[in-house]
Amino acid sequence: MSIKLMTMAFNAYVNNPVRKLILIKLCDNANDDGVCWPSYGRIADQCEVSKRCAMDHIKWLSENGFLTVESRFKDGNQSSNCYTVSISKLMDASTKASENNSLGSEEYSPPLVNVVHPPSERGSPRT
Repeated sequence: MSIKLMTMAFNAYVNNPVRKLILIKLCDNANDDGVCWPSYGRIADQCEVSKRCAMDHIKWLSENGFLTVESRFKDGNQSSNCYTVSISKLMDASTKASENNSLGSEEYSPPLVNVVHPPSERGSPRT
């Protein structure tokens, strides 16, 4: 388990909560170099998603540089994949997320409340 990677994954912006959960799960399984090899089924079970959902999000994470996927074989049969989480990509995604979420960021700032509520009536009946 790599607390360092998990912290970076929590702070990374991946534009989807399930994708983030899967990234955090992979970081939880990874050593400090970012390497792990859980099966799709194990990832899906622990993230409470379907196997297909886990596979799709892992594909997105791979295509967007968050991890590399290497097929593994044992006795001629495919075993679980070997995943390497990109530490540099996590650092970049964490930095971008913190810049976008900083105070005063127009992209992520909630709108101002402009509605003024009238005062309560004094003679309201008690119920």
